[in-house]
Amino acid sequence: MDLRSSQLRSKHWPNRLRRRPGRSVSKISSIQSTTRDSVLAIQDISGTIARISEIATAVATAVEEQEAVTQEVSRNIHLAARGTHDIASNIGDVQRGANETGCASSQVLLSARALSEQSARLESGFGKFLESVRAA
Repeated sequence: MDLRSSQLRSKHWPNRLRRRPGRSVSKISSIQSTTRDSVLAIQDISGTIARISEIATAVATAVEEQEAVTQEVSRNIHLAARGTHDIASNIGDVQRGANETGCASSQVLLSARALSEQSARLESGFGKFLESVRAA
């Protein structure tokens, strides 16, 4: 389209509007209605995008919180495992101590029996000594 035909058309445009005012008003009204509908659709789309953005932010926040909780649970499991290991080690120490105490108790019992036998012999010997002193 060249410049002249464009100018001619623009000159004839008002004449056309005057000749067919009903049709032009109808077209303008249709264009305005379509524009309003487009604006409403764009507003709805913008609202939907905003809601999706809010949901995505909420999901991202929930994922971060879940990650923090998972790390805390992992740390607590590690501490519990270490505590369980320490308890098992302490139980082993207590068992060894109990075994040593049992052995020592057995030795004390043997020593007490030996001392009791020596005491009985000493008493018997002392009794014989006293009898011989009284007889003399």
